[in-house]
Amino acid sequence: MTPFEIRLSLLNLAKDLAMDKFYTTRDATHAVWDVSAENARKVGATVPTPPSPPDFPTQEEIVKTATFLSEFINRTK
Repeated sequence: MTPFEIRLSLLNLAKDLAMDKFYTTRDATHAVWDVSAENARKVGATVPTPPSPPDFPTQEEIVKTATFLSEFINRTK
């Protein structure tokens, strides 16, 4: 693997980690709201406002994670 391919792999891994975190957080938050909304409907209460989605990962966050992974891999201890 060339250094360029390694960097690309690290960027893809960082992007995948960020997207996994985004979707996991979004799904968990929505699941909690869904239960709350269902319970409110059952008792005739006002359904709570749906939650806002989490912030979408930025390029800066992805690059920061890729840099962290690269530094971890390159440690010589």
